[in-house]
Amino acid sequence: MRDKRDLDQTDLELIRLLAEDARRPYNELAEAVNLSPPAVSDRIDRLQEQGVIRQFTIDIDRLKLQQRTPIMIEFEAHPNESEEIYQRLCSLAGVEHAFKQYDGTIVVYGNAPKSNPIEWLREEVDLEHVTDIDFEMIEKYEWTQQLDKAEFSLPCQVCDNTVKSDGITATIGERTLAFCCPSCKSTYEREFKDFQTNFD
Repeated sequence: MRDKRDLDQTDLELIRLLAEDARRPYNELAEAVNLSPPAVSDRIDRLQEQGVIRQFTIDIDRLKLQQRTPIMIEFEAHPNESEEIYQRLCSLAGVEHAFKQYDGTIVVYGNAPKSNPIEWLREEVDLEHVTDIDFEMIEKYEWTQQLDKAEFSLPCQVCDNTVKSDGITATIGERTLAFCCPSCKSTYEREFKDFQTNFD
């Protein structure tokens, strides 16, 4: 039997709905997944505890903020020094995304003061071990939480095959589970019944 904290189809539907709009009220989410609002609240709390949902946030159009300008910066640094530089950049006010590559290259997307982006960096980051910096001003950007349908596919509870659109969802015990075929569903039901019998 799998851990009771495994995601099921209801969890995945909640994630999809929250990715579209994190401000959806619990009663709207509950109606969409056929649960009560308290049950939805419990599931969302569990998804947060598991780290599946890390935070609820807002999408800010930085281009409308004054005195800041969106930029993409690429740093070339020695691999031995890149981790420390990366950590400092992650904590720098205005940095939204930071990526560290294996060769020591670090790419940062952030919002620098319009007056002097280099000084913005030098205040917090020691650039001594940076061999090259390349700045690119951003004209447009789109930040999206759109998720591919493949990210919402579940493994069959019995054989681990991906459950496709013709799969079966069934509530067994207190869990809603996905199966790739009727045979796997029957196998799981039989094992679940045997487990309950032995447990009792």
